[in-house]
Amino acid sequence: WAGVLSCGGVLPVKNTADDLDGTVSGGRFTVVFDNTSTPKVTELTGTVFTAISDDTPPVITSTVTGTMGQNGWYVSDVTVTWTVIDDESPVSQTTDCETQVIDTDNSNVSLSCTAESLGGEDTEIVSLKRDANGPAVTAAQLPLANANGWNNTDVTVSFTGTDSHSGVATCAADEVLTSEGAGQSASGTCTDLAGNVSQVVSVVDINIDKTVPSAASSRWPLANAYGWNNTDVTVSFSGTDAVFGIDYCPDDQLFSDEGTDQLASGTCFDLAGNESQLTALGNIHIDKTAPLAAASRSPLANANGWNKSDVTVSFTGTDVLSGVDFCASDVLLSAEGMGQEASGTCTD
Repeated sequence: WAGVLSCGGVLPVKNTADDLDGTVSGGRFTVVFDNTSTPKVTELTGTVFTAISDDTPPVITSTVTGTMGQNGWYVSDVTVTWTVIDDESPVSQTTDCETQVIDTDNSNVSLSCTAESLGGEDTEIVSLKRDANGPAVTAAQLPLANANGWNNTDVTVSFTGTDSHSGVATCAADEVLTSEGAGQSASGTCTDLAGNVSQVVSVVDINIDKTVPSAASSRWPLANAYGWNNTDVTVSFSGTDAVFGIDYCPDDQLFSDEGTDQLASGTCFDLAGNESQLTALGNIHIDKTAPLAAASRSPLANANGWNKSDVTVSFTGTDVLSGVDFCASDVLLSAEGMGQEASGTCTD
């Protein structure tokens, strides 16, 4: 090919298969070329011009910087920069090729850069995902504590998480608390698919008491030496707990009826809800009725109502419940006289 130059200048020319023969006019100059090769006239300066071949668009290279986590997720801000190179002809236009920063979590971000030269147009696309925040975690205990804040069985603490972007990968295994004691706790975390670890969450103030309390019963007033009472009897209940304390015991039981072998029983509960073994207090005997007493004389008086010797007065009694304990001792009347008497009582 040959060219005729009428004045200095720059002439960008993009050739195709159809324009390898012909004349290109531009302003005050004319370039004529024939089909002896496949060049493009890209620059014409003074009386010299350079012709090169450019059949390819620019080369676009992306550079992504950031902290890569797991499973293709970035766990920090991500910066994307673009490099556009064309070794054959100048890049005439770029679109969206400035540096771009992703500073929010997103599961699907697409960035692109488009560049054009005499060799054509090309677009480079970068797809990435960012999750820089750990999952949200909750911890729960099972079974729940009772109204007093205590459990009387083993307690299992489990951990669950949610993550709105990459999703939850794992959470801490369930923790089973088996030891008795107050103020126990269990802690755990969750990890998302990007590798972010959540904050530590805990269940605190876990109180476990699996030991049953002891219960005891007592009576008031105490029975006499024969095991009897002649008044009402009150039975009270009390308990002891080796771990923490007693919640409640039965109310006092009042025995006011007469009778034998009456029984009071009850159990106590500790704060964890453990129930004691049954405590019983039996052999409650109550006799509030006085015995019947009788007096007799010996010898009996004659038909005229007189004795001519000493007279002994004896006392005897009967009692339908507890029985007679003792009666007054015999009274001996030895003095002479009329209208004498003797008296005594019996005790059951």
